[in-house]
Amino acid sequence: MRTADLSGINPNNRGAVALRNFIEYAERDCMLPVEAAVLTEEETNDFEDAVAEALRGRGYAVDQQVGASGYRIDLAVRDPGDPARYLLGIECDGATYHSAKTARDRDLLREHVLKDLGWRLHRIWSTEWFRDRERAIDTAVGAVEKARHAPADHSVFAPPVRVPEEDPERRPAPVQTVARRYPSGTACQKYTGSGERQLLLEAGRRRDLAVQVVRIVTVEGPIHQNLLTERLKEVNGVGRVGDRVAANIQHAVQIALGRQELERLGTDFLRRPGRTLSTFRTSGDGVQRPAAWIPIDEIQLAVLHIVEDQFGCQRGALPRAVGELFGFDRTPGGLAELVATAVDILIDETRLQTSGPNVYVP
Repeated sequence: MRTADLSGINPNNRGAVALRNFIEYAERDCMLPVEAAVLTEEETNDFEDAVAEALRGRGYAVDQQVGASGYRIDLAVRDPGDPARYLLGIECDGATYHSAKTARDRDLLREHVLKDLGWRLHRIWSTEWFRDRERAIDTAVGAVEKARHAPADHSVFAPPVRVPEEDPERRPAPVQTVARRYPSGTACQKYTGSGERQLLLEAGRRRDLAVQVVRIVTVEGPIHQNLLTERLKEVNGVGRVGDRVAANIQHAVQIALGRQELERLGTDFLRRPGRTLSTFRTSGDGVQRPAAWIPIDEIQLAVLHIVEDQFGCQRGALPRAVGELFGFDRTPGGLAELVATAVDILIDETRLQTSGPNVYVP
């Protein structure tokens, strides 16, 4: 008889528990049995809740904040074939907490102790979750299944499953889904209307050109003036912008501004009056903007999305993360400065909070 054969005993049966502990004592070379895992009432965070729900969606029973010999494990997955034992402990780690060397050293000791107690551990980083959460969950499921088929000689016994008392007069509360405040980006849209060379080449067509400018900004705004020029060249079949064409474009923009059909955003961008972005725009539809052609408002939205989705982020890691969102293989020159400016503005507006080198969405 092995300890695993007694995993389903009644924890209130003192005789059976004593027999199991004695067998485990013999299996562990005369070391005392480990302290049983317990369910705690400790508070969880959004990251842990998101991972737990994803695993439950894959059919696993998951307990949160499980206590084990003075430590707490973020998530503990029960064996589908034997709910009285835990297959795997999962740590949900944000890059913010583990940036400190003392935290890393403390975790090494913690991990060593828990493994000695029989726990198999798997770690999910918030950065991995942010970049590809399906892959992160697939990897965690793989770790669960690997533990499921491993020998059960040193199982971690799980406490009894809590069954809530039924109250016939109490109706279950509806499940509420908390929407993200800062959603993921949408792909850029490109103006595809028709044009003619004379619109750009002839000074007498500037009012007609102003109409075309407004149409482009309606689809692609806020838009950098250089990108507006490129789009006008493409639509009207003009290959080069000389002084005459540049003057016609500038006059057309001024006409649209005078009619209050356009307004400036900063010094280099144009948009329709009163129109603000609700999310940032990623590369798409043949549009890949240089970093300098992305409005600071849009960079702010990208920063907020990253920080919220990663449940906090190191400030120094933001330029690379923002660059990836906008489709850059490498962080382009000037983007770090733009991101730093965006973060400073968000902190001043209290839309971000700081803690050491890290930033959070309040």
